[in-house]
Amino acid sequence: ILIGDVIHNLRSALDHIVYAISFSRNPDEFRDDRTTEFPICDKPSSFASEYRQKQIRGLPLSARAIIEALQPYSGKKVSHEPLWTLREMSNVDKHRSIHVAADSTAEVGWDITRIDPAVTVHSLDVEPVGLVESGTVLATLEVSVPAAIQSTVSLNMNRRFSFTVAFDDDTPLPGVWVLDALDNMIACAEGVVGALDRFVERP
Repeated sequence: ILIGDVIHNLRSALDHIVYAISFSRNPDEFRDDRTTEFPICDKPSSFASEYRQKQIRGLPLSARAIIEALQPYSGKKVSHEPLWTLREMSNVDKHRSIHVAADSTAEVGWDITRIDPAVTVHSLDVEPVGLVESGTVLATLEVSVPAAIQSTVSLNMNRRFSFTVAFDDDTPLPGVWVLDALDNMIACAEGVVGALDRFVERP
């Protein structure tokens, strides 16, 4: 629920700046207007549509040009753009389901730094970083130790296991670390608002 609150507030901030610019320049037209919105589009034709242009009609042309330049389709891959991610995450949270996060490994490492010459290592398998559930085996080590030295065997290891929280597989960002994703969306929203704030006419 907290993730949804953050995403909702970020998406709302974009809509608020469009309304603030529109209302500050033409309060009579926009006082009770419900059509302003910050458009987020995956292709130029969608942004150019009458519906999208109506949402930003109260903005000066220079502000509209900034919004167009920020559209996700301007990047290399729409789905990787933080503005598009924010749109998708917001829509899912509002219309379908809350975003589910799960435990995830941030680092999994297990190095043998010193081993008794009499010990034979058969295998050392370490699972890749990713989502984990209760009881998940992160690493396995198979060795043979002669019975005569089992009580005195020397095997020094450096084990590195750290954990974080990532989005579940059923979200638009499966396996992506929650804090990293939110940081990207926050930075994106702050950048957009910062670029457009100067167009708000203040007394």
